[in-house]
Amino acid sequence: MREDVSMPGADQECLASSCVQVIAAEVDLFLLRAIAPGAASKQSRRLAQGSEREGTMGVAIAGQQFRWPNRTIAYVIDPDLGCDEEAAEAIEHWHSHSSIRFVPRTNETDFVRLVRLPGFALSDVGRRGGEQKVSLGDSCSAGIIIHELGHAVGLWHEHCRDDRDQWVEVDWTNIEDGCEDNFKQRWIDQAPAQTEDIGAYDYGSIMHYPPGCFAIDDRDPTLKLLKPVPAGVSVGQRDGLSAGDVAAVEQMYQGIAPPIAG
Repeated sequence: MREDVSMPGADQECLASSCVQVIAAEVDLFLLRAIAPGAASKQSRRLAQGSEREGTMGVAIAGQQFRWPNRTIAYVIDPDLGCDEEAAEAIEHWHSHSSIRFVPRTNETDFVRLVRLPGFALSDVGRRGGEQKVSLGDSCSAGIIIHELGHAVGLWHEHCRDDRDQWVEVDWTNIEDGCEDNFKQRWIDQAPAQTEDIGAYDYGSIMHYPPGCFAIDDRDPTLKLLKPVPAGVSVGQRDGLSAGDVAAVEQMYQGIAPPIAG
């Protein structure tokens, strides 16, 4: 079943087996059925197991206009969110592992609002201006929130890097109807977009899809891994930021003044 949700500028995750095309969006879809219930929530204070290897980084939306000034993102938690504890855990994870800071909104013009949109987890990619909704869907685990906040920071999906064909093979014949855009490179608003590969490919990135995401036949992966996965790494994990994710964010914000103390 395919539904259309109009949320300009949003990156979106597809939950269960429904595929959603967002207008004016690079689609961010993460299949929750591939993650054991609760597997990400209490583990998100640590880095992904085995991810502290050198060389891996990530992929970011290109352009300084998408960066947040002072690496600081103002946020509002919707009263009906229903998972304030998990949101606080995800924000603390970002604070513990990066120079990005999330601060409660006072009068900031540009900010993110954490909301609940049943069935869907989605987020704008990078700073877009004004209010940006970060929807957490039905799962509301800390790992999903870390992932969606990663999009707000400016990270894209790892499997959509320019060099991904050296690391994964996409089985286009096994992708659920209407979900193909989620595997395209440099793609947003159903058209080419500018992205920037940073460092080497990272199987352990929290921004990577699980191999079986959007498979018509669950017995076969939509993303076939072409190289050995490092010991301790789980492809598609939602435990926490990998060392590569952190390195990508720090390079992406290189030259931007750090958060203002106090």
